[in-house]
Amino acid sequence: MIDSPPVWLQEPVQSAAETAKPAAADAPVPFRLAEPKAEHSLKNSAGHAYADISPAFADYTQRVLFGEVWPDPALSLRDRSLITLAALVTAGNDKQLPYHLELAQEHGLSRSELSAVCTHLAFYAGWPRAASALAVLEREWPAT
Repeated sequence: MIDSPPVWLQEPVQSAAETAKPAAADAPVPFRLAEPKAEHSLKNSAGHAYADISPAFADYTQRVLFGEVWPDPALSLRDRSLITLAALVTAGNDKQLPYHLELAQEHGLSRSELSAVCTHLAFYAGWPRAASALAVLEREWPAT
């Protein structure tokens, strides 16, 4: 059992500017969420919110989920984002959606694709859950 925050939580988190690769001149400009997020990599920050409550949970989130599961080449990061968002919408886990919407943006998903996912899921997960997810999408990524 882990009783104190792991060492990686005590290390400074690199900013997105420090880890970003230069974009090609003709690359599309990615969307930005309605509210600016702190300058850091989402994957590097995973688990930090839980470190004081459950150091073990924080460690598993960072080390196993984002250190081993997400990087597994069997699925693309884009596919993993789609699957994760579908699971969250289906289960009605709206509180996790903002984080994963931002991660989906990093993985190349468009707002219209995510809207289509919610529309599709309305028939499988239920209309209220899809409508709730669309409300989060609109709040986090408003139409322009």
